[in-house]
Formats: sequence, structure tokens, C-alpha cells
Amino acid sequence: MNSMKIVIQRLLMVVVLLTINMSVSIASDGISLSRTRIIFLSSDKAQSVTMRNHGEKPFLVQSGVISSLNERTPAPFLTTPPLFRLEGDSKSSLRILLKPGASLPSDRESVFYFTAIAVPAMRSLTDAADQGMTARLSVGLQNTIKLFYRPAGLPVTPEEAEGRLNFEYQNGRVAVINPTPYHLTFSWLKFDRLEVNVRQGMSMVPPFSQVEYATPSSVRQAEWMLINDYGGNSKTYKAEIKRGSKA
Repeated sequence: MNSMKIVIQRLLMVVVLLTINMSVSIASDGISLSRTRIIFLSSDKAQSVTMRNHGEKPFLVQSGVISSLNERTPAPFLTTPPLFRLEGDSKSSLRILLKPGASLPSDRESVFYFTAIAVPAMRSLTDAADQGMTARLSVGLQNTIKLFYRPAGLPVTPEEAEGRLNFEYQNGRVAVINPTPYHLTFSWLKFDRLEVNVRQGMSMVPPFSQVEYATPSSVRQAEWMLINDYGGNSKTYKAEIKRGSKA
């Protein structure tokens, strides 16, 4: 068993990734996740996500939780199993657990990223190792979804937080202010009925923080829809865009 894990780890080390960061890979011959986001409550012992192989060929999968997409730094979570083989036309469930002794903020949500790298498996791991693993070039798929750690006792519910964003215009920019303890992610955002391309900037507003969007002219009304806990859309909200002190 240990030798097989070593071979898998060597294979994953020489993989050239086509880094496809997406909520769910939707392909007739690919890999998909059962969820588009994970909400990990402080009272949870574990959360689970199911990975499905829609094709006939097997994959080797490495799973984990990271703190940042840019730096890929480890997060205070464990995934089990961290390495496994996913056969063709099959599915497998992974468990996510908080590391013992982990300390996270109790007054706001924290965001992390669950990632699963799927590499096409060879027919014989032993033969592949004997033939020289480093001489092979494999192509892998990476599925990444957000994981939100949510402490108990927050003063408002996620649904109540959706409509509490504040907007302020100043010097050609609109500041979107989030006074709530939740990460709020836009499905879409409009200023005076003109859609803002949130994908080019920050689509997620962290707790007790703000993000800014450039606008070609002074605007007066914001309209938005958020992504909810289930990966769907919230209802539509509207709010006045207030004038900044130097507007």
C-alpha cells in the first residue's frame, strides 16, 4: 500500500496541470463535484463532497483545502482520503475535517478553497514506475470550490445579510461596503441598470470590508443578486448609491 502511494505521489509531482478553476467541471467525459460551495459550521464534525467520474477511464485524485488560490498555502482542514483512485463511471465521497486545535475567527466567516486534482491513471502503476515516471507527461484537471467556515452565534442570518450592502460613489468609483460577518458574492451587479463586470474584479466582498468598481459617470442606484449557500441565486435587491464627501 505504501509503495502504491509513493508511485501516486511521484505521478502527481510530474503532472503538468491545465489549471481549470471552476465550480463544477461539466463534461460528458470528465470529473464533477456534487457541490458548488461548502459551508462548514463550527458545530460540524465533518462535511462531505462527492466526486464523480463521468468517463470510462480511471483517474488518480489528490484532494486538499488551501488558504489562497495564489499561494496554495495549507489550510486548517484535512481531507480524507487525500489520495485515491477513481474508477471509470463511478463516484467517491470525500470527508473534510477541521484540524485539531485549529483557531479561526469567531465573529465572522473565513473562506478557504477545496481543490481536487484529477490525473488520468495508468493501467499499471508498478509498470509505470519501472519505465521511468519522470519521462511521462500527464494532463490533469483541477476542480476548485470555496469552503466557508461559519462560526456559531453570528448576529444576522445569511439571508438577512444579503440586502445589507451599502454603496457610495466618489470620484468615478463606487465603493461596495459589507457591514456583515459573511462573505457576499455577486451573481451580478448593476449601477443604474448597467451591468458591472464583477468577474474582472472582485466578485466577493469579505466581511466588514469593501471593494470598489470604476464607473464612467455618476450613478444613483445599485441593483444586485448574490450567490446563496446552495450555489443558487438570491432574490434581487436594490439600494441608493450615496454621495461621497468629495463627489
